[in-house]
Amino acid sequence: MIHIKRNITVWLLMLAMASCQKDYDFFEEISGMDTSWVTTVSPLAPVAELQSTLMKPFLMDSFNVSGQVATLINNQGLRCIFPVDLVTQTGTLATGEVTLHSYLFNRKGDFIRNQISTVSNNGLLETNGILFIRLKKNEETVSLSQSPARFQYEAPGLISGLQVYFSSSPEYWQKTGSPQMNNVIFSQNNYIVNTMQLGWMAAAKPVDSLTDPLRVSVSLPSQYTNSNTCAWVVLNHKTSIIKMEADVQAKKFRCSLLPPNQDITIIVLSKQAGSYFMGKIETNTSMAASQTLGVTPVINSLQNINTYLDSL
Repeated sequence: MIHIKRNITVWLLMLAMASCQKDYDFFEEISGMDTSWVTTVSPLAPVAELQSTLMKPFLMDSFNVSGQVATLINNQGLRCIFPVDLVTQTGTLATGEVTLHSYLFNRKGDFIRNQISTVSNNGLLETNGILFIRLKKNEETVSLSQSPARFQYEAPGLISGLQVYFSSSPEYWQKTGSPQMNNVIFSQNNYIVNTMQLGWMAAAKPVDSLTDPLRVSVSLPSQYTNSNTCAWVVLNHKTSIIKMEADVQAKKFRCSLLPPNQDITIIVLSKQAGSYFMGKIETNTSMAASQTLGVTPVINSLQNINTYLDSL
């Protein structure tokens, strides 16, 4: 009996030592990582790899320019109608085969995947469709000339008062200065966007707020930096989303454009040492001018992250 008890005791001690060793290895891996925040994030940083992995590729189609209006419908059901007077970069009429790169973004998870924020003029936008449209002929950009293009897509419900916004990148938007030529029409559960400009465009409007915007900051464990992590604020009841800015000195992510009394979800995504991490927290924007929330991401599979983004 004494011999059996001694064996059990030795076995338990060995098990405890193995467990401590496992915890120690994990702690060393995390504590040994670079915890510095940078002013300029390298395009080779882990967060850039994460963004590239999540990004939705544009859809590709082609058509022949033959002196007639061209109509295409991409795999999302986005109807693209191009006028007859498409021109090349030299200003000459385009002829022959033209390649179309297109995508309709109307899900908040896809906004995160493709680095889209609904921000304009230091304010928040609500959208019911963001489009990317690009025409190429032999790697040369093809543009509109005198006549507008038209894009039509089905939408789940009407948001009144939408206008056309343009952007050279999808993180900040400018309202069109020519609403007569660039406008949004809602007809029979479809939005119709008329535009004289291709590239990034949004059917959107400002989120109404009678008070000054509020600030929310996110505090993370030290190994989460702006080189390996990104953070987003999603409004739960509007198609509005903001990529949080890195506060390098405070080592936090922050957002300063939130209207009060909104239910929001803060989402943190990270890639470290080849593994993926995700954290999230739901809250309501109170009337307090500023609030800081703590988030501790946990290791996740890429499949789980994509499933969650699809649910937004």
